[in-house]
Amino acid sequence: MMGVIAWLAGLPSDRLPRVVMEFGTEPDKGYQLMLAVARLLLQSHDDIRILAHNGARRTMAATQQTMRDLAAADRRVSVDDRLADPAIWAELLEASDLIVRPYPPDRYALGYSAVVAEAIANAIPVVVPAGTALPRLLREFDGPGTTFADHAAPAVAAAVEEALRHYDRLAEIASSAAERWTQKNGPQPVVDAILALGRAPDPQGTTLVRCPATLSIG
Repeated sequence: MMGVIAWLAGLPSDRLPRVVMEFGTEPDKGYQLMLAVARLLLQSHDDIRILAHNGARRTMAATQQTMRDLAAADRRVSVDDRLADPAIWAELLEASDLIVRPYPPDRYALGYSAVVAEAIANAIPVVVPAGTALPRLLREFDGPGTTFADHAAPAVAAAVEEALRHYDRLAEIASSAAERWTQKNGPQPVVDAILALGRAPDPQGTTLVRCPATLSIG
């Protein structure tokens, strides 16, 4: 979590947060918009830093090569196409000040994003599509992010611009959201919920504890 606390405390006030565009391993999560979004942001900000992570490089080879060409020509852009194991994923989160998820809104009308959940848990503001389950999740934690209505590069770039303009406020919200996330979804609440499954009253009104012999997590 380079952003939020560390960014606010350790970087010059005129330095922009690092924008990380995270796409995972599936080809239908908006990566085709990335090049146009990056170019729009690069035109607007001399000191912006953009990291594009795409683990599906083999299914989008032409798009990935175009992004690599942009990164080779502009030092403000970097590309990471490694498959994210836990160590790499932790490294990407550490590098992120703002995570952009340019998902198609129709796909995520009821969909869940593990990346957005990880961002909230790690106090990282996000940009997500409006009219989906993701803004509802953000509202549950007081809104640590911005949204775009149209699945088009100008709309996504505008939502990133809004997040950059209000980054200090979003970072503070994200920091509080991470604390609430841990209280609600951290290890202790999960363990308590699992143990509660094994508790049931007997006919005499006392509580019987029926713990499972085997517990599988994963």
